[in-house]
Amino acid sequence: MTASPSRPPAAGLARRVRDRIRPLARRHRRALVVAVAILLVAALVVAVRGITGADRGPVEPPPPAPRAADDGIHIRPSGEFMNDPQRPFLLDGVWHAYALVNADHPGGNGSSWRHYTSADLVTWHDEGVAIDKYDTPLGDAETGSVVVDTGNTSGLGAGTVIAILTQQSEGVQRQSLYYSTDGGYRFRPLAGNPVMENPGSPDFRDPKVVWDGEHGRWSMALAEGRRIGFYTSPDLIHWTYRSDFARDDLGTMETPDVFPIASAGDPDRVRWVLGVGADGAAEGRGTGYAYWVGDFDGERFTTD
Repeated sequence: MTASPSRPPAAGLARRVRDRIRPLARRHRRALVVAVAILLVAALVVAVRGITGADRGPVEPPPPAPRAADDGIHIRPSGEFMNDPQRPFLLDGVWHAYALVNADHPGGNGSSWRHYTSADLVTWHDEGVAIDKYDTPLGDAETGSVVVDTGNTSGLGAGTVIAILTQQSEGVQRQSLYYSTDGGYRFRPLAGNPVMENPGSPDFRDPKVVWDGEHGRWSMALAEGRRIGFYTSPDLIHWTYRSDFARDDLGTMETPDVFPIASAGDPDRVRWVLGVGADGAAEGRGTGYAYWVGDFDGERFTTD
């Protein structure tokens, strides 16, 4: 039986349909590729704008750096200039430390004593300023040391926290006494400051004070250029020169410390350590730290 001429054979019809569909499919594929490409470009633009903030107004500034020891390890400032931490002391189960801080850095000068406390010497809390800058005409409070006058040797009250520190006015360095009756949180200057006048030395600073229990008096190590001077006092106010420890090979010595330490394996054998910061820049040596082990009788240090 012959098919009607108005109805093409099935094979021919299928071939004609495929021939019509193929160009349409190719056009749809091209359109799809173009659409996908446009979407990718748009997504990239959005992502870039999201990163730069170009389409959402001004970018918020980053949060301020954490203050004291937010990382659990360090005492550190938040934008201010900090230097010369003072040796910590323990009072009623709390450690107290101070550092020189210039809150006006870099536009202004001067330094205050900032106060930090800790129960474990690891986690520290910022207690704010203990001694203000521009506090007296003698100059800002610079490096020194802090003791607790448990025996009221100064007459300022038993348990008074006392700082002996350097003040500098017109290039002249002197030692002054500041005292605190609230446990070291705020200090006031002694009315009779300075307690040590400068004898004419360009370097006369960084007092380190310890209690000499054997002789019932206070001892001080003081940086005086190429030597460390030793002084004694019955009351933290009146000081008498006793001796010095001199070196000519280290440059300027500063920020001295003197403390006892038990010998390894023999805790009954106590030795003393004298440590200093050494600035040998004038001799081409750079800066560093030096220490000696020996004996200290409250007046004189002798090396082993």
